[in-house]
Amino acid sequence: MAAERAFAEAAAAYRQGDLARAERRLARLRRSLPDHPDVLHLLGVVLLAAGGPEEAAKSLGRALRAAENAPRPDILAGVLTALGSALRRCERAEEAAGVLGRAAILAPRDADIHFNLGNALWDLGRFADATVRFRAAAELAPSDPAIRVSLGEARARGGDDDGAAEAYAAAVALDPSHAKAHASLGGVLIHKHDIARARAALDKALALDPDFAEAHHNLATSYLALGRDEEAVAAFQEALKTDPKHLPSLYDLAHLYSRIGEKEKAAEAFCRFVKEGKESYPDEVRL
Repeated sequence: MAAERAFAEAAAAYRQGDLARAERRLARLRRSLPDHPDVLHLLGVVLLAAGGPEEAAKSLGRALRAAENAPRPDILAGVLTALGSALRRCERAEEAAGVLGRAAILAPRDADIHFNLGNALWDLGRFADATVRFRAAAELAPSDPAIRVSLGEARARGGDDDGAAEAYAAAVALDPSHAKAHASLGGVLIHKHDIARARAALDKALALDPDFAEAHHNLATSYLALGRDEEAVAAFQEALKTDPKHLPSLYDLAHLYSRIGEKEKAAEAFCRFVKEGKESYPDEVRL
């Protein structure tokens, strides 16, 4: 009874957002129940919420082994889901996808599991597989606009602009105040050469969030499509004013400066891009 009361207190502290108290309660509880799957599971969830994904993954890995040995099928899907999230936070996407795939088999009607699995597959560059999972999540949680945005992004990366536009439009219909949905819709409409509708979507995104770098970047791209280079430069600069490390804006601005003969500015923008660069972007820009 004392252990049950201590666990209930830890769970209550977690629900109330008092992560430190929850962790203390669980640490004491582990002295008498070192391999209890519920204790290890909750401790892992608490550690993950507190910003410690490495320690969370260790605790959740122990919880998984304990749940499999007990056996405790009633908590297995939840442990796998939390472990998958922790592994993804640790940038161990391959392991996260495997763990979350097991969770999806155990709980095929859980939208969150499909969504998290879609994110892990996205991290691996498996956009077609991510699309399948995001679509499943959207069917299970039809009123969630964030899932529709992720579905749109996966479809766009897979080259399906029509499908991406459909998903983004659905997100906007579900939540007209979702700035990212408007900005993403504007971006894909530019790819579809529907500049008028793209501009309307981007204007809406910026009205909702004037400091949204992605929306400024997409607006700049719309100006490029119209041959309005000076306005494109101004929009890229606005994107970088709101987010100085916005890599797409640095990259595209470097190219634009080079094309219009502003070689020194192009070199400066490219050097900033390289400094902040990530593996998903090219290593060189021809200036």
